[in-house]
Amino acid sequence: MELSQVIDEIKRIPPSRLSEVYNFIHFFRLGLELETAQADDNQKEPPSGEPQPANQYNFSDLAGRLTWQGDALTAQRTLRDEW
Repeated sequence: MELSQVIDEIKRIPPSRLSEVYNFIHFFRLGLELETAQADDNQKEPPSGEPQPANQYNFSDLAGRLTWQGDALTAQRTLRDEW
């Protein structure tokens, strides 16, 4: 898929919904970076006899930076009703 195709699709999104698209793309990219970092860590061999530490997620750098745009109760009901 070409980058220009993705950009053309993004241009067709109503401006009022662009923040949702941005959040999706941003956190998707962060997830990819995390996977890459974890893969790099897994390639490193720990000294024999030492247990590997469990993966722990630290979201403290996101505290206060995330915002919800919309009605949380309506979103919960929508998700509940999908089941």
